[in-house]
Amino acid sequence: MSFSQEKERKRKKEEKKKLKEDKKKAKEKLKQNELAVREWEKKKLVMLKEQNDAKCKKIEEEKLKKEMEKQEILEKSIVAVKSWKEKKEEQEKVASEKEKEAKEKLKQ
Repeated sequence: MSFSQEKERKRKKEEKKKLKEDKKKAKEKLKQNELAVREWEKKKLVMLKEQNDAKCKKIEEEKLKKEMEKQEILEKSIVAVKSWKEKKEEQEKVASEKEKEAKEKLKQ
């Protein structure tokens, strides 16, 4: 084997070795990238869940607020109806007494 053939063989061997190392580095880099993507996706999912939870909490608070407002209106309505009923009963009682008085005067 001549010197130039020996040199060429060594060069090819070195090239092959370098390609093998480059391939190994590329595989490792790919693994790291895949891990980074998975981590990012996990963080994104956590963030989306937190946003969703915050929206749900806000919706629940709004529902509770509306329910409390309805309850307050209902209570005010009940008080108003009771008051109206009491006034009506008082008016009927006064009217009944006046009617009795008028009948008494007519009898006399």
